[in-house]
Amino acid sequence: MINILLGILLGAIICTLINVIVNKKKKREYIKLGDSASKLNEFYIILLRWLKIYQCDKRLSHFLYDKGYRSVAIYGMKELGESLLNELDNSEINVAYCIDKNAESLYIAKDIYTPDMELPKVDAIIITAVHYYDEIEFFLRKRVDCPLISLDDLIWEVNL
Repeated sequence: MINILLGILLGAIICTLINVIVNKKKKREYIKLGDSASKLNEFYIILLRWLKIYQCDKRLSHFLYDKGYRSVAIYGMKELGESLLNELDNSEINVAYCIDKNAESLYIAKDIYTPDMELPKVDAIIITAVHYYDEIEFFLRKRVDCPLISLDDLIWEVNL
C-alpha cells in the first residue's frame, strides 16, 4: 500500500516538474515569437516609408549629404543594411565600411568590421538593426565619437 502511495506521489511530482519545464519552454517560445513579430513589424514600416521616399523621387543619400555627412559606416548587414548600401552606392555618400557581428561570414564589396574592432573615423554610423538600436548605441557610444543614426529615425526625418 505504501509503495502504491509513493508511486502515485512520485508520479505526481514528476508530472508537475515536466509541466513546469514545458511551460517555461513554451513561455520562451512565445516571447521569441512576440519579439520576431515586433521586428517584422518595424521592418515592414521602415520599408513602406522608404518606398514612399523613393516614390517621391527623393534619396537618403541627398538627405545625408544635406546634413553634412560625406563618409558613413553601416551597422547591420542583413536586408536593410544591404538595401542601404545599394542605395548609397554610386552616390555622393561614401560608405567607408560596414559593421556586423558576423563579419567573417559575410561577403560584400566593402571592408567589414565586427563591433569590437577598432573602427575608422567616419562622419556617422547608420544602424540598420533598428530593433536593437539601444543596445548597439550603448556599446558604440563608448567607442566612437561620431553621430549614431538609426535607419528608422533617418527615414522619418526625410520630408515628403
